Amino acid sequence: MRLCWTAAIALFFAASPAEADVTARYTLAGDAPPMIVQVRDNGDSRVVVTDAVYLTAGGTSYLVASDAQGQFVVRKDDFLSLLAELMRLPGPSRSLGEAGPVISEHGTEIVGGRPGRVFRISMATNPADNMEFVVSDDPALATLGRVVANELEPFFSAMVARTDPRLAVAVNDLFHRGAVIRLGNQWHLESIEDAPLPASQFVLPSAPIGRDALAERLRARAAR
Repeated sequence: MRLCWTAAIALFFAASPAEADVTARYTLAGDAPPMIVQVRDNGDSRVVVTDAVYLTAGGTSYLVASDAQGQFVVRKDDFLSLLAELMRLPGPSRSLGEAGPVISEHGTEIVGGRPGRVFRISMATNPADNMEFVVSDDPALATLGRVVANELEPFFSAMVARTDPRLAVAVNDLFHRGAVIRLGNQWHLESIEDAPLPASQFVLPSAPIGRDALAERLRARAAR
């Protein structure tokens, strides 16, 4: 009886289809090249946007970028902690006011052939900071949505936090409600393709540099 139960479990998992590799293409505003999001069935991911690559391999996330000294790799946690320090430097003083950002829903929209709900973040103190998201809760996009949120949201939130930390909280909320298929007029989903992805695309081009070395590179860039 125990042998039959074991065999039944093995048969169940063998019959479950493996999650396929996915490549999503997002159109960016202006003349910027498209943003490409690739996810392998083992959980590794690769996001190419402008001049940077956000790469997660073996459960660890990295940023691959270039400066005057050439290409470099840094752990995402190191980059974000240093970015947080830079964002805390004195900047333009501005009263935040009592009214924080408000998230409201405004119907649905089809983006890249996928349905999503339209959300707006409204800022009473500064309407120029208002943002619009289209978020899909399609189960087929769940993995893609997690990758976009994990790789892009921390950087995006860090940038808007200097305007108003409460705005970063609202942005984080929407990125984790599903797959973001449109972010204002900055980018929107164009297409999704299921096709095998070579493992070579998810290999680091070099060993990651440390936090101190990253700080030196940023200081050198700022001094130019």
